[in-house]
Order: sequence, then C-alpha cells, then structure tokens
Amino acid sequence: QRIPADVRILKANGLLIDASIITGVKKIDEYHDESVARHVNVFDAKNVAFKGSYCVEGDGYGVVIRTGVYTILASLTDIQTTVTVSKSRLQQDLDNFVNFISCVAVCMALFFFVVGIIVSKFHNILYYFVYGFLIIVVANIPQGLPAVVVSQLAIISQRMAKKNVFIKRPDAIDNLGAATVICTDKKASLTQNSMKVSKVWYNRKECS
Repeated sequence: QRIPADVRILKANGLLIDASIITGVKKIDEYHDESVARHVNVFDAKNVAFKGSYCVEGDGYGVVIRTGVYTILASLTDIQTTVTVSKSRLQQDLDNFVNFISCVAVCMALFFFVVGIIVSKFHNILYYFVYGFLIIVVANIPQGLPAVVVSQLAIISQRMAKKNVFIKRPDAIDNLGAATVICTDKKASLTQNSMKVSKVWYNRKECS
C-alpha cells in the first residue's frame, strides 16, 4: 500500500516499509513508533514514513505532518526539475578551442584583407573581401570538429554498452575517463548484490 503523505508513526505492528523512492536504495526497513535523537538524519529516522513509500508488511497508524507540495518527495522532485546541467569539461575545452581558432582565423583574414586593399590602392575591394577574408575564415574555422567529437563519443558509448555500462550523457565519458577515485553510497545500484570472499585471515595468517 502506497503511503499518501509524510506521517509520524504513533503505533507500529511489524511495520515494514520500502522507501527506495526517497533514499534511492532498494531496501525494506522495519519502522517503529519510538522517538529518535535530534542529530539523527530525517532519512535515517525510522519513525517517519514518507509519501511515495510502500508499506509491504504489518500495520500501524500515525499523524500526518506534511502533505502535497510540502512533502519530502515533492521537495526532491522540485530539486530535480530546477537543477541546471552545467557543461562538461570536454564541452568547455571544445568551446574554448573553437573560439580560439575562430579568433585567430578572423584576425588572419582581416590582416590579409587590409593588406590586400592597401596594396591594390583600394581597388577590387569585393575581390579581396571574398578571397582574402571569407575564404580564410571558412577554411580555418573547424566546423566539423563538434561532429567528429560527437561521433567518437557515440562509438565509445557503444563499446561501453557491450560491457554493461549505460551512458546517459556521452559528454560525461571524458570526466569518467579522468576519474581516479569514485566515492558513492549506491552499494545496491553499482554492485551485483552478491558477496564474495577475496581474503581470509585464519590462524594468524592471511589465506587468499
């Protein structure tokens, strides 16, 4: 049964609740009506059931403390919709490189255009504008660079998909490749949900 609001539990009888929609961890915990210390995180307090959670076993009753847009679930949803996605490091480097090359190309084209019209004593200005300015700009600005980068990221995404790695944002591949340490609490999401023994300490010595 889905919990319709944030509820402070007053009485619980074997109450098991799945709050994975709030915590992000697929885990069923037993909830109680006992008070907790003030320093305990609200998500760790097992005497408050949040809207969107599911009661999988047991029963109980309580008092509603938050409803509608004031619930924790609504707050989390609002945060997700208002967060702005910043550019990745790869996108920033690519933009900086294209801007730099574009500035160099424009300056070079402008130099040849000015020199050309001065040498020709301001005759055939249109000719020097087309062949001394536009052609240099078009030839030097890397219009195809973004397309090449996108195609390479698509190829890398396909290769990683064969290794069971799903990439939602291809531009994040560069950040992933530059990472040395990943710290996360998503133990139920990133692991295979199976325990393996790698080393055993027995009789005062290590056994592999």
